[in-house]
Amino acid sequence: METKEITTAQVIEMYNNLPECHDGDMADVLAHGEVTEIATLSQDTQQYDNLYLMAFAIGHNVVVYENNLDGGKFYLVEGSSFEPDDYKALLEEMAQCWASNATDSNLEYQLEMCRWGLRTPEDYAAAPDHAGDVCIVEVENYYGYSPIDVLREENSWDVRWFASYAEAEEWIDDQENNTYYLSHNEAGRPEYTIWEG
Repeated sequence: METKEITTAQVIEMYNNLPECHDGDMADVLAHGEVTEIATLSQDTQQYDNLYLMAFAIGHNVVVYENNLDGGKFYLVEGSSFEPDDYKALLEEMAQCWASNATDSNLEYQLEMCRWGLRTPEDYAAAPDHAGDVCIVEVENYYGYSPIDVLREENSWDVRWFASYAEAEEWIDDQENNTYYLSHNEAGRPEYTIWEG
């Protein structure tokens, strides 16, 4: 399936051309009964403002909405079918492209792939005999969402690197053996995975 970017006005026009259209309000376009959600892919890693992709049908057209927290974009899907599995694969392909365009860092790409649910942190786990720098990825455990990020230096956005797998494992053991205090809405301890540097 091919996609081409279209404007919000074009989406509203598609909606207005439906029988029994309303006033063309964007909320109507997304919520009215003649607009049908086909597939959604969401990060679900933050309490609010998660990035997501949604394929929906407006009459005989299929449109993908990309919520990029900067106004969003719409894409008309050419060669449309109405099979949800086709759109799940399309949304996964778009999310993978989004992840690869988001950064020039392999670490950030891998984090984005995990945030989209296309990979798990364990997919990128370092082998215990890995020689060289490693970092720790933590999946936090909140009710309704699970932030995924690399462990960072205290009061900094810098990645916290460990000189060896054993050193990182020791840090994790310390965390798991000490008392852990849950923060508001937190359901349990984070899970940790060691990644290659």
